[in-house]
Amino acid sequence: MIDYHAHYRAVIARQRKWSLLVSGILLLVFGAATLAKDAPVLAAFGCMIIVAAAALIYEMKTRRYTVRLRLLDSEFPPEWRLYLADRSVYFSGLSKDERRVFEQRVLFFLAEVRIDGVDTEADDKIKLLVAASAIIPTFAFPYFEYPNLRTVLVYPDTFNERFETDAPDPDENHSSGMVGTGYMNYTVLLSRRDLMAAFSGVKNRKNVGIHEFVHLLDKADGSIDGVPEILMDRGSAPAWLELIAKEMKEIERGRSDFDEYALTDEAEFFAVACEYYFNNPDRFRENHAALYDAFCAVFRQSPARGE
Repeated sequence: MIDYHAHYRAVIARQRKWSLLVSGILLLVFGAATLAKDAPVLAAFGCMIIVAAAALIYEMKTRRYTVRLRLLDSEFPPEWRLYLADRSVYFSGLSKDERRVFEQRVLFFLAEVRIDGVDTEADDKIKLLVAASAIIPTFAFPYFEYPNLRTVLVYPDTFNERFETDAPDPDENHSSGMVGTGYMNYTVLLSRRDLMAAFSGVKNRKNVGIHEFVHLLDKADGSIDGVPEILMDRGSAPAWLELIAKEMKEIERGRSDFDEYALTDEAEFFAVACEYYFNNPDRFRENHAALYDAFCAVFRQSPARGE
């Protein structure tokens, strides 16, 4: 089992040693330089600033981890555990130790990512499902941090490109989720209705939460292109893209059970396939054995039963 206590204490200890080392060197250099100029008052004042700056930087660098250590000593609400077990097929399939790690990561996520409702309430249940959506694809990477996420906005229903839920044009495209760009960068947008439907406690091939957080993983290397380089071994991209292209041809020929939205491009194929892979892994493995093995290698987990 992952020992977050030991890990974060070690991180804090390393930062403390580094801060002491750097501030000590600066104090020696600055003190020697100012005293050589016979400026004891300046030396004292400068040393005070160096010490204060070092303490501030140390606090900023370790704040997240000190908060996490406090969270590790708090109890995960039993009603949250029951809700996740009831709604998430993935969570319900974890062992007791794995559930404990998952719950710890939920606490970390909820403490560090802002989740707001837009014309709807972002209650504890919705927040739990958002956190689960983010953790499921990265569960095998216990110390993973989304580098491009600060806020999740939850809309009551689907929304258009102007983020309106009631579009005047009935032919206008609506989205269930979106990874923000431009001024909406570092933001994920989700439909409450579709997120609730995704976590129904029943195996299916759709999950808007997983879909959008997989896009966010894909985006971490600078582009959403269906190649999550942040998780993959170097040099594996060509074989990965070849496998995707092969399956996309099967969809075009009507010989695949993937949603046709996967044909949009490689990025959408990857996200659609991940919904299927995590929400109904047994069926995914049965129908797409080569893809299943490739996804297991990327995500370093095998969610199908019995593995």
